[in-house]
Amino acid sequence: DAEMAEDPDHPDHIHRRRLGRKGKMTNGAGAQINYDNVQVNQKDLEDMANRCEGANTVSIKRRWRENDIVDEDVKTLCTPGTEVVRKKKKKKSNKNKKKTKVVDEQVAFRKHRMNGDDASIVFDCNGGNCHGSGEGLQQEVGHPCQLSRDRDTSSECMQGVVCYRAGSPNGGDGVGSCAFLSEYAREDQICNMDYGVDACVSGFACLAATMLTNSRMVVRGMRKGICIPVTNFSREGGVCDVAHGDDACVNGYQCLSANGREIGNAGIGYCMSKPRFS
Repeated sequence: DAEMAEDPDHPDHIHRRRLGRKGKMTNGAGAQINYDNVQVNQKDLEDMANRCEGANTVSIKRRWRENDIVDEDVKTLCTPGTEVVRKKKKKKSNKNKKKTKVVDEQVAFRKHRMNGDDASIVFDCNGGNCHGSGEGLQQEVGHPCQLSRDRDTSSECMQGVVCYRAGSPNGGDGVGSCAFLSEYAREDQICNMDYGVDACVSGFACLAATMLTNSRMVVRGMRKGICIPVTNFSREGGVCDVAHGDDACVNGYQCLSANGREIGNAGIGYCMSKPRFS
């Protein structure tokens, strides 16, 4: 856990996409990325895999620490019927380099929730340590989560749920709880940016606090924001709605995405100088 907390953006900890889920989410966003959430010793993992293959129920305990406060949660690794898939590799013995032994390189615990959703957990091993991620480790509503890991297309919480703590609507450090934010939030309410144009009621846009202080800043890693009003004839750098057409921005400016591209017929953008084509 300390290793992952020290560098949460390292590709070794963010690369795994939602297991068993292809295509796009229902809100049109890309597949959500799962952090490595659990680190175990390789020998301990092999022992757990052996117990799971024996039709046992095995659980793992997780901890979230903030100063002197520790939150704990328990996840079920397997139950009778869980499929254990092991990918093995040969490894040279530490005592006798000429001898080799076969160890687990990857162990997948394939299972599903009662509603049919995937709940698998996959461990990848390297150097005697194994890092686990997957649907089965994502936190449900009301369970603890790490605020700093609630980023664009990635979270410790389940799909459609954000890591939230009162007083820290835009994230930060520390421990929060997974909470469900509904679509069409009203003015000044907390909103889920994953919902796009449906995050707030008509006439409002879901923007992070950093966007509010510098609306032309390209902000990555934000999933929560505040619903603010979007008016006609916004000035340079102001928030605009392309649905307002020519009235979205003052004369000489166009409602574009944060990277300066045209948005289309619907969406929230920023008033920028009209692009010049040579």
